[in-house]
Amino acid sequence: FGPGNMAFGDVACFIITVLWLIAITNAVNLIDGLDGLAAGIAAISALCIGYVAYIHGQYVPTLAMMAIAGAALGFLPYNFNPAKIFMGDSGSLILGYIAAFLCLQLVVGAQHGHTVPHLTLISLMGVVFVPMADMTRVFAQRILSGKSPFTPDKRHIHHKFLQLGYTHLQCTLMIVLIQAVYIVGNFLLADRVNINVALLINIVAMVVLVLSLNARIRRRERRWL
Repeated sequence: FGPGNMAFGDVACFIITVLWLIAITNAVNLIDGLDGLAAGIAAISALCIGYVAYIHGQYVPTLAMMAIAGAALGFLPYNFNPAKIFMGDSGSLILGYIAAFLCLQLVVGAQHGHTVPHLTLISLMGVVFVPMADMTRVFAQRILSGKSPFTPDKRHIHHKFLQLGYTHLQCTLMIVLIQAVYIVGNFLLADRVNINVALLINIVAMVVLVLSLNARIRRRERRWL
């Protein structure tokens, strides 16, 4: 979000840009709690970002995202549970940073008139919403419980699926499917609603998902008592 792109001034633009890069980079890293999860999310997100870049005539980001998608898809057969190789923090952080940077490039391009800004923003919202929403929810719950937001626990969305008795592979595939639904849903919303309504729909859908998972976990725990 460079100079002149926002009404808050250049300093605010710089701060928001840094926070955006840090947040998305770490959100992808933090959701990497199951074999194949970060790679799966990275692959489908890269395909989405690449498609958005392509239809708006930005071919360098398109090529970069196709390369990332190809690398992630080639990595997945060896990373599904039981994994033969692992991505580690270096891999997930790089994937998160590249996704954050190229989303930023597309948004800046939209603000300079290369595309329709709200269509680009709504389309890209689905790419980052699942890991961002999960990170935000977990950090908020840790802070409200008096703990550091960086304290490890089992509050992430993949932990909730595991608590319901699903296998690692099933959990990975379901969360990647949720990511795909968010991406497709935001593409369908892009030319129908403004970004505030789209954001509200995304938040409500995630709240309903988390509450339904919590309710199922409580019912499962009561049956085992």
